[in-house]
Amino acid sequence: MSSQRPRLVAKLCNVQSNPALVREFQEFRKRLFVDTLQWDLAVFGNLEIDQFDGATATYCAIYADDKLISGFRAIRCDHEYLALSVFPQLATERPYPRAPDMWEISRLGVQPPDLNVAGVTYAVMLHLAQQRGAKALVALVDLCHERLLRQIGIKTRRYGSPQYIGDDRRGRRLTAVAGEIPILEQGGEAYEALMDLLQTIEIIDETLVFRREAVQSGPATVLPDAGRVGDRSAGEAASWAKAGLVSNRS
Repeated sequence: MSSQRPRLVAKLCNVQSNPALVREFQEFRKRLFVDTLQWDLAVFGNLEIDQFDGATATYCAIYADDKLISGFRAIRCDHEYLALSVFPQLATERPYPRAPDMWEISRLGVQPPDLNVAGVTYAVMLHLAQQRGAKALVALVDLCHERLLRQIGIKTRRYGSPQYIGDDRRGRRLTAVAGEIPILEQGGEAYEALMDLLQTIEIIDETLVFRREAVQSGPATVLPDAGRVGDRSAGEAASWAKAGLVSNRS
């Protein structure tokens, strides 16, 4: 008897349009980043919240059969954002952008770890960039995450060299690199395969000013084997997913 794939739905919102969803995503962040990954982040009850969770943030929450399994936060770069404000020392070769056509992605994570869900999450992230006319997406990531982006066909550009940024709650050293995903430079077979994953998910965007956008899902597909879509081995991708590192450091 064959198992049926769960129905995937991505909901984009802000605190004005859907405060309940924002709260649910902050609970998800606490479980993933603080309880599981042991990041040293501020917690308020069962919520992980920082100073960038405000009116300027757009949130994406992805559900599988009504269970929240992944998501991210997006902030336009003409507002204050995490990498610029908290980690200015990482931009040693290129300055952080302060433009309205650049967006920062932070608090991106998948739980439980799943390479296909991660691919869908990145595809929705890139869809958001395209819908908002973004020239690039800015992020602070660990080196494992940076390698994974290349594996699944996403081109990146660093703002500086990797640096030590602190320790987690277990005393483990954390190293991160700041950079961007230049949207107009994306392309190729692996990237197209990644964007084809948008056919597997329904996207509901509550942040659009004049209308509510819904993109209906099509037949489910699976992200191509990582060994065929990038410059790293499939074994490395599997260990990345198994280790629960489907997240960025910001």
